[in-house]
Amino acid sequence: MRDHDILMGRLITEIIYVHSKLMIIDDRSLVGNRDSEICIVINDLEEEDGRFNEEAVLVGKCCSSWRKKIFEYVSYVKLP
Repeated sequence: MRDHDILMGRLITEIIYVHSKLMIIDDRSLVGNRDSEICIVINDLEEEDGRFNEEAVLVGKCCSSWRKKIFEYVSYVKLP
């Protein structure tokens, strides 16, 4: 994504890189008298075409769609 503006009478541009991670925190495990931690491993066997650094790649179908749905939910931006 590229941004531009005029600063001190000069046109400037910059590239904006979006790097995101998701963290879900279960604060119930902080109570102290119980432990609600779990571990989950998702092994996505179905793949679909995707883009990474403007190159075609294969991405996991389930994880990719989950990531896009979460991004749309938190950013209110509809992805293609």
